Amino acid sequence: MTLSATQIPPYVSHRTFTTFLESIKPGIPDRIDGSVFDASFSGTSRKQVTSALKSLFLIDDDLRPTRRLEVLVRSEGESRRSAWRELLEEAYAPLFRLDLEAATPFQLREELRKLVRTESMLIKCESFFKHAAIDAGIKLSPHIMRRKLVRRRKRPEPRTGKAEDSATHNRTQDESVGQTESTTDAPSMQLEIFADKILEKYPQFDPNWSEEAQENWLAGMERLTNALIRPTAATNADQRNAN
Repeated sequence: MTLSATQIPPYVSHRTFTTFLESIKPGIPDRIDGSVFDASFSGTSRKQVTSALKSLFLIDDDLRPTRRLEVLVRSEGESRRSAWRELLEEAYAPLFRLDLEAATPFQLREELRKLVRTESMLIKCESFFKHAAIDAGIKLSPHIMRRKLVRRRKRPEPRTGKAEDSATHNRTQDESVGQTESTTDAPSMQLEIFADKILEKYPQFDPNWSEEAQENWLAGMERLTNALIRPTAATNADQRNAN
C-alpha cells in the first residue's frame, strides 16, 4: 500500500499517538470515531490521531480498524518493532531511499518536503518519524538524532589581584576546555515536551489565507515562541548561578 496524493504521513505528537494506542489496548473499538477518545485528547489531537491512523493504514475510509491496528496494539518486543517498521516504510517511503544511518538532517527534510505542504507540518512529521523509528528499531544517523547542545558559559571570576587567585582561575579555565557543551538536561527536556504540547494546539499555517490572516498567524507564532524561550533562558540562568 502507498499513500495517495492527498495523504500525508503522521504529524501528530508521537507521545499522543502512543497514548491513544494504549487507551484502546483493553478493547479495540469497532470504529475509531470521536467517542473513543477520552477528555485528555483535544479536538486537534483527535483529528491528528485519526489522520495518522489513516496514513498508516490502521483504519479504513469508514474509520474501521484494520488487522494492522490490532497487530500493532497487541504485539510486543520484536513483533511490535517489525510492525512499526512496516508501517513507517510505507508512510515514509521516500525516506527509506536514503542511507538513514549516514543521512544528514537536510537530506531527511529534502525527502519529507515531497510529502508535506508546510514547514510546520514538516517539522511535526519529522518528529513523529524519529520517535517511531526508535520503536521500530531503525537506526538513524547521529546527525539526525542529535539533540540541540546547550552552551555552558563560565562565570567570570572576581578580580582580586592576588597571584594565587589568578593561578587558580587559570587552572579552572584550562580544565574547562572542551567541556563547554553538554546535552539537554532534564528540566530543558521537560520544557521541550511542554512546548510540543502547546505547538500541537496551534493552528496549521495555510498559504491560502488572506495576507492579513497570514501576518496575524506569524505574529502569534512569534509571541508564542518568545513565551516558550523565556522559561528556558531562565532555567539555564538558574543552573549557571547554581554552579
